[in-house]
Amino acid sequence: MSGGLTRKDWARRVLALLDYTSLNETDDDPAIIALCERALEAPVAPAALCVGPRRVLVPVVLLRDSGIRSATVANFPAGALNPSLAAFEVLRAVNDGVEEVDVVFPYGAWLKGKEEECVEFVEACKSACGVLAKLKVILETGELKDPEVIGAAARAAIRGGADFVKTSTGKVAVGATPEAAEAMLTAIAETNRDCGFKAAGGIRTLEQAVAYVRLAERILGADWVTPDRFRIGASGLFDELLAVLADPADAPFDADAVAAAALFLPQEVIRKKRDGGELTQAEIAAFARGLADGSVGDAQAAAFAMAVLFRDLSDAECAALTLAMRDSGRVMDWRKLGLSGEPVIDKHSTGGIGDKVSLILAPLVAACGLSVPMISGRGLGHTGGTLDKLASIPGYDVAPDAETFAAVVRRVGCAVIGQTDDLAPADRRLYAIRDVTATVESLPLIVASILSKKLAAGLSGLVLDVKAGSGAFMADEAAARALAERLVKVAGEAGLPATALITDMNQALGRNAGNALEVAESVAFLKADCRDPRLEEVVLALGVEMLRLAGAAPDAAARKLRRALDGGAAAETFGKMVAALGGPHDFVDRPGAYLPVADVVAPVFVPGVGKVAAIDARALGLAVIDLGGGRTRPDQAIDPAVGLTDILGVGADAGPDAPLCRLHARDRETWERAAARVRAAFTLADKAEAPVSAVLGRIGA
Repeated sequence: MSGGLTRKDWARRVLALLDYTSLNETDDDPAIIALCERALEAPVAPAALCVGPRRVLVPVVLLRDSGIRSATVANFPAGALNPSLAAFEVLRAVNDGVEEVDVVFPYGAWLKGKEEECVEFVEACKSACGVLAKLKVILETGELKDPEVIGAAARAAIRGGADFVKTSTGKVAVGATPEAAEAMLTAIAETNRDCGFKAAGGIRTLEQAVAYVRLAERILGADWVTPDRFRIGASGLFDELLAVLADPADAPFDADAVAAAALFLPQEVIRKKRDGGELTQAEIAAFARGLADGSVGDAQAAAFAMAVLFRDLSDAECAALTLAMRDSGRVMDWRKLGLSGEPVIDKHSTGGIGDKVSLILAPLVAACGLSVPMISGRGLGHTGGTLDKLASIPGYDVAPDAETFAAVVRRVGCAVIGQTDDLAPADRRLYAIRDVTATVESLPLIVASILSKKLAAGLSGLVLDVKAGSGAFMADEAAARALAERLVKVAGEAGLPATALITDMNQALGRNAGNALEVAESVAFLKADCRDPRLEEVVLALGVEMLRLAGAAPDAAARKLRRALDGGAAAETFGKMVAALGGPHDFVDRPGAYLPVADVVAPVFVPGVGKVAAIDARALGLAVIDLGGGRTRPDQAIDPAVGLTDILGVGADAGPDAPLCRLHARDRETWERAAARVRAAFTLADKAEAPVSAVLGRIGA
């Protein structure tokens, strides 16, 4: 009965199987009346409406003759082995007029071996139901855990007279799982096919619900799955089903693929991609959920990343991974958070050596009237991370809760933070694993990582800074352009307007590389104490793109940015952001009083003289890591004080009076080792070509 069904067809079918549920302590009569009205107004009537016993008279009265059964709970949620009290609660509910009672099985007693007592408990509750109500026995499978134990408990409940066996109260950490459901459905198939099954606890999406439907059909047959024998208990699922049915669009729905993904084994997804197969949307969504909830292990996540690195992802797979990682956590709605009219625009860089653009650009664009909720990352591979740089400011909270994040954006105009715990958690985990497994360069994983965070941030526009050169993940300009095009395309398909600039990373961007050292350079830039020309070119070009996405003409945008930068508004905004997120109130005035300082600081000279003809920027990044300014393990602490300052650029003179840079280290031994890396990174010649423009191209409308 599932062949050719669309997403809306499945939503209608699941809605008819739903026990619409609200068991909150705070529910009052008006809340339950509203619940009943929603159930009555639904395009497809749910099977039942379940509320707490104190409010059950409301649905009994309002739902009479509607076809929607009224239900409540007993022995809830602890599941004590007290048959007299439980039977009394059931009888009281039946006398109130309910048609179904969900009773919590005494699972604690079952685990202690009191099997016959548990059967007698169910018999007492069934006797109290009489012929007027159905008894649904909640096994609390998350506490029983083992499928064999769950199956045995289901058989005992059926022997005691249960009309339904149900997975969970929804009040424990583990609710419904496919393994528990399979054990219970198998018990029904082997003992009494007239007993029904109810999946409850953590079922929030249409895909999850359909997986349980297909599982029941596989074990008991498609004709068995009707509202009389099969239910799904959920509250949040009701809203999702209504949203699906209200959406003007519809699409085919592969229920078999959805069910397979719900029952997925991570290693089979990895094997399929390793062997060059194309993953379904459901398989990718399941893997992303596993990343977020921990059911996919670190080794499996690393193997998946390596398989993708070698086998790639199609555009459809990449888009599916992006949206799945976005949906693994909270998606921010800035209208509900107090930004009703302001454009919410962000920028993201693919990372480079000395790339401190975000520290300058976010306050600059905010000073021009945009809202900039910038979710940044830690260092990745040989490149530094914006988050690590800001963490070098004492007190600066790089991981505030979502409410604080929103409040700072409203008040200051910008907030540069890391991913909060509930924003794209699947990406946060995969990002850390990619950093230390040599899978950073995978183009689809870069796209999915970047865009999942940005989509979760609820943006109205995004500007991408895609680096090309020796210090970038995409050393070749053509590869960088391909990445930019894919980012802009996938963002557009996800409903996020985006443009991209290709920028040069064949040398450090600015003069400093290293966390606290780049913060110091950013403050100096904002205060006009020292502005590297290439850094300024990139900052202003990206700022123009951000203002263009908000509707400004390019020339007007450039003038506005210049006024905010030279007039001090950008520096003032940066200071407000730092203070609002817990940093010193006078940080912009006295950064040197707060930023950490390395123990050994000395210039790095090269024998002879010449002009800098080329720089291996990646080698400079590795030198910073060698100093302790980056990670070789996800859990590794970094030293914010170390790094390089006054780095020479292409075309500059080097010699006895012109060091390649000044190197900041914790001890002489690491200084010497890093200095050797730095010397090897520079190529000198009698002549050097003029450095290319820092902005190499643009992608987007």
